[in-house]
Amino acid sequence: MPPIDGASLRVLLVDDNVLLASLLRRVLEEMACEVVTAPTADVARPAIETGDFDVIVCDGSLTALDDGFAVLAHAREHSPRSLRVLLSGRPPDALPDDATVERFAMKPMLSDDLRELLGWARTNARRAS
Repeated sequence: MPPIDGASLRVLLVDDNVLLASLLRRVLEEMACEVVTAPTADVARPAIETGDFDVIVCDGSLTALDDGFAVLAHAREHSPRSLRVLLSGRPPDALPDDATVERFAMKPMLSDDLRELLGWARTNARRAS
């Protein structure tokens, strides 16, 4: 699939489902994204602190101790220019009011869903000055 508007995005994909993460990574790369994957919150946190991501897509339920909200809250603090997307198989009861999550995406994501999400991200990307 060709890139949207020719712009490449750097994406951090945080999901403990290795098969799904691999599939999403492949589709994102076909859409001209540079993708880094993290299977746990413990792997995601240092990547967030040292990476320069345009978008962070995080599964809503990583483990009983660390959910996607916690990872995205960490991203908001340590990578404020990154757009934050919560990915879940079920709609959240309520998203936090503090803008921790900027966008919600429902699993399973189809190619058209990813294309629309990337279009939104490219439109709203906060590029480093």
